[in-house]
Amino acid sequence: MTENDLTDLGFNKVEVKDLESQNGYDYYYYTYEVFNNLTLNSIDSDRVENGQWYVYNLEWPDQFRMHDKEHVIHFLETVNPHPHPHHAWT
Repeated sequence: MTENDLTDLGFNKVEVKDLESQNGYDYYYYTYEVFNNLTLNSIDSDRVENGQWYVYNLEWPDQFRMHDKEHVIHFLETVNPHPHPHHAWT
């Protein structure tokens, strides 16, 4: 999945400055609140390989990572079959 796919799906960019993280560099990631207590996060920008991003939930095992835009859309449609019209994936 590309960074463009994330923004197309409505994910929000979260920038983390070195001053905040104190890891020696700035980075960013994307987040999407599906509903209360269910959030999808992207991999951090400094860990992206070959321009390919994936999303996951911090509480889920690694095998539940979603690497394709179509999988994310299917997941969102499954957990929220009647989304609000502002959702970009509808």
